[in-house]
Formats: sequence, C-alpha cells, structure tokens
Amino acid sequence: MEYRVLGRTGFKVSALGVGGHEYRRWLNPNHFNVEMDVEEFYRTQEQRNEIIKRALDAGINYFDTTLKEEVESLGLALKKWGRRKDVFVAIMSIFPFRKMKEAPKSRWRDILLDEIESRLKLLNTSYADVFNLHMPEDNYSIELIAYTIGLLKELKASGKIRAIGASTHEPKFIAELMRKYDCFDTVMVRYNYFLKDAKETLFPLCKMLNVGVIVMKPICWPYYGIPFTYFCANENVASAYTPIQASIKWILNSPEVSCVVASVNSIAELEEDIRTFYKDVTVDDKILEKCLQNALSDKSKQILQKLSTHPYRDIREYARKALEEWKAT
Repeated sequence: MEYRVLGRTGFKVSALGVGGHEYRRWLNPNHFNVEMDVEEFYRTQEQRNEIIKRALDAGINYFDTTLKEEVESLGLALKKWGRRKDVFVAIMSIFPFRKMKEAPKSRWRDILLDEIESRLKLLNTSYADVFNLHMPEDNYSIELIAYTIGLLKELKASGKIRAIGASTHEPKFIAELMRKYDCFDTVMVRYNYFLKDAKETLFPLCKMLNVGVIVMKPICWPYYGIPFTYFCANENVASAYTPIQASIKWILNSPEVSCVVASVNSIAELEEDIRTFYKDVTVDDKILEKCLQNALSDKSKQILQKLSTHPYRDIREYARKALEEWKAT
C-alpha cells in the first residue's frame, strides 16, 4: 500500500481509503422509504467485519463515514479486530447548517455536540481523527460558519477531534471559504476524470495552505450516484488496469491528493481496488475517455433506462434523475 501525508495533520494515510457507503446500501434509510432492519443489520455484520479485516490486512488505514449505521458497523468491526488505534476515522454531521438554521442559536451547541457524541458512541471511541463539516455551502451564513468553526476548534483543543475537515461538492465555494478563514485541516471533494475543476480551483490553494485532500466519488461519474463502469463494461481498450483501477490511478496522479475514498460492497470489489497498487505502470486514460464518451452518447439512455428499474432503489433514483437531465438538454 502507498501512503501519503494528509497535509498539516501529519497523518500518514493510505492512498486508498474505504468509504462510508460500503455497509449495504439497502440498509441506508436516507435512500429508502423504510426503516433500517436492525435484526438484519446485526445478522449481516460479520460480512462487513470481513471487508474491514481485508482492508486492514492490505494496509488501508483511512475510513470515512457518513450515516450513523455506517459508523456503528465500522465501530463493531474495529472492536472485533482490535484495530482502532491503527486507523484514521472521519465522521460528520449531515447538513448541520440546515438543522442549526431551523433552531434558536441557544440550541446550536447542543445540535453539534449531540451529532458528534452519538457518532463517537457508535464508533466505540472517545475521539474522531477527522470531523468533516458536511456541505458547508448548504444554508451557509457567516454567523453559522463562525460559530461552528469556533466550537470545532474547542473540541480539537480538548482532543475530542484531531482535525477539522470539510466535505463538499463545490470546490470553488470551499476554496473561497478557505481564503477567508483558513479553518480546515482537510477537505473532501469530488474529483475524477469527468469532474476536474478541483484541480484548478482548489488543489493549488490546498498545497499553499498545507490542507490535506481526500477525494470522493472516484467511480460515480459522469452521472451522480452511478458508477461509470456501467458504460464501459464491454470496452476492449488494452490496459494494465481495469476501468476502476485506471480511475483510482488517474486521480492519484495529482500529488495534492492524499487519499482516494472508494465505497465497496464486497471483498471482490475491495480486492480490485487494492490491486491498483500492485502495478507500477503509467495509466493510459484512453479507457476512461472511451467510457466517458459512451456515457455521454445516446446509447447511455438505454443503459440508464435499465438502471431506472435496478433492484437497488438508490441506483434507480439516480438513473431517473440522469434521464431527466437528458430530457432537459
């Protein structure tokens, strides 16, 4: 495994991380109009334990979480294998500014602390290595950011969190925020063969401020939530890398990137990601370009239509949104 320093944190993180949505998407209440099946969650935990064990054995030491059941599942796995001290774990509060804006200011502190404490409890730990401020562009205000950063700095000083991060889909916005406040130790941003704007708008600033860069969505492009591999399964471009490996390798060619976080739903998917690092070959982006052109061509409509009836609801919804985008163009 390759390791890179995560900016000013000094954390030596694996170039490949494991993302928050690997814990069985169909247990995700944010994508389904049903409650999480708690019995099934615990019954299937052993499968997720094995995914985490394989990641640990491969040298992966960075884990990103979003939803609470993801935090709990990771916490159970790390407890089983006794490896909490060997890894860096990122947690977040989902759309905190929405919740704070709807509440009186006297409640802001409790809202943030409750989110953090509940996740630490699920993680079976007293601290988080990174706390990501989720989508600060959503309901942003100067008052909200100032209050939140002030509290996070307080928690960092106490050891409750070790680094203050931001998770965003808007690299230009976060760059402007960093120029004003220099308040983040790390940023997590979308960056891939299709979404390249962070390279120009954010990465140079991160380098100047020594802010660590974590990349999300290495596989879900050009349509949100849909792996690009749906559009290149039959490509025969000669390459030492599979399309997914080529995407990971392409992203890591940017030296500002410390870690690429990929979600996995099986050991087989994880193994494919890991094998990216078995090869010391220059990536040829022809395979990525061909997949992109396929995804943007008329033939993608048929693929999206099939995906719109995919058994995983989150895929269906993303496919329907992509088809709506097609109709609008």
